Amino acid sequence: MSAIHQAASEFGLQPAVDDKGALVFQCVQCFAVLKSPRRSNWSDHQKTHQKDRQRFPCTAKDCDATFYRLGDWRRHIKFHQGERSFECTSCGKAFGRTLPPPTPESRLPSTTHVDTIT
Repeated sequence: MSAIHQAASEFGLQPAVDDKGALVFQCVQCFAVLKSPRRSNWSDHQKTHQKDRQRFPCTAKDCDATFYRLGDWRRHIKFHQGERSFECTSCGKAFGRTLPPPTPESRLPSTTHVDTIT
């Protein structure tokens, strides 16, 4: 048994093959699929099964969202506040998250954010 397979089994994951033939790991409790063999991904996922895990509820009126990660909660609060800290250098449009690095497909005129989001 390889070190990756052994570590996966310690976290309650079993090796599987996805529809593209790539090695993935599936949780034996909820059947969620984890693509990365990084130990931190497995331990993060295992925490989702803990009932006493700390939660961060949204404080906005009429919002029932709850988060397990403080960073996700902070990003959500910024959404309610309308904060848009990241600006496109091409068109000036503001976004709440950084734009992903451009890919060859996104450089085509028909698939830029200006054409699809505005």
